[in-house]
Amino acid sequence: MKLRSVLAALLAAAFLLLGGCSLFGLDIERPSDVYLQYDLSYAASGVAVDRGLHTAVSLVSIGNFSDKLTFGTIVKISSGVIIDREGYILSSDTALRPTFTDPEDGATYTGTWTSVYAVLPEIYGLGNTLYPLRAIDLDEESGLSLFAFRDRFYYTDAYGNAAEGFPVSAQISLSAEAGQACFIVGNGIGDVVNEVDFPYVAEYMYISMTSGTVASRDGAGDYIIAAPVTPELVGGAVVDENGYMIGLTSAKVRHTDESDTVYAKNAVRAIGSQALTEYLDAVSARLQIAIPYTVAVLGGEA
Repeated sequence: MKLRSVLAALLAAAFLLLGGCSLFGLDIERPSDVYLQYDLSYAASGVAVDRGLHTAVSLVSIGNFSDKLTFGTIVKISSGVIIDREGYILSSDTALRPTFTDPEDGATYTGTWTSVYAVLPEIYGLGNTLYPLRAIDLDEESGLSLFAFRDRFYYTDAYGNAAEGFPVSAQISLSAEAGQACFIVGNGIGDVVNEVDFPYVAEYMYISMTSGTVASRDGAGDYIIAAPVTPELVGGAVVDENGYMIGLTSAKVRHTDESDTVYAKNAVRAIGSQALTEYLDAVSARLQIAIPYTVAVLGGEA
C-alpha cells in the first residue's frame, strides 16, 4: 500500500507539473490548438461502428485520498462519450469520484479529484495521447458528469479538408425496450494505471464494443443491461443496433452476501436516454451555456 501510494503520488505530480490541473471552469494552462487526421476508412465498416466506436473516449482521473495516517493518490480508468461537435464529454459521476481498494486489507478509499484526461478513439490516430479536460458539472444524484476538452481541436480528412471540432458525435435515441439487442462502448484495454507516462499511455487504449441485451427497465427509465462489463467500461455509451445512444453505463450490478459486496459478472446499470437529455438541458440552463446534442429521428437520420 505504501509503495503504491508513493508511486501514485509521483505519477500525479508529473501530471500536474507537465499537464496542468483542470478544475471546474478553471485552466492552469492556456488552451492549445490540436490538429488531428481523421481516417475515413474506419467509417466504411458500418453505421453502428461509426456512431458508436467513433464517439467513445477513455478517461484517466487523478485524485488524492487520506484517512488518518494513510494518504496517497488514486488513478482511475473509466469511459465517456463525445456528445457534440465541440467536444463535450458525458460520463458517469465515477469519473469524478476516484476510488481505490487496498488489496492487502480490502479497505476502500474515495479520493478528491484533481485532474481528468481523455484518450481519443483510433479514428484520430493511435489512442495513447492524454488530452486534459475541464470538468463542467458533477451531479451525484443523477449519477452523471460533464466535461469539455481544454484544447481546441481541428480535424483533417483524407481529402485535405479541415474543420474545427469533431466529425463524429453521439446521436441519442429515446426509444429502447426490454429485450432488444444493444452494445456497450468504451475503454477496451482495462486498467492501465501502471502504463501511464504523461502525456501518453504506454499501451494503446483501444475502444471496444461489447454486445448485450436490455434486460429490464424501471419506472425512472433506467436499464439493467445483460453484458460482460469491466469497471473501466463504466461511463461508456449503450447504443442500439443502429449505433444510436440509448443510455450510459453507471455502475456494476451488485448485492450484499454475508456482509460482502458481490458484483454480478454479466450485468451493469445504465441511465436511460431521457434522463441524459434532461440532465444536459438542466446543466445548460443552470450554467447558461449552450450544450448541443442530437436526438435521432425514428425511422431516419437525425
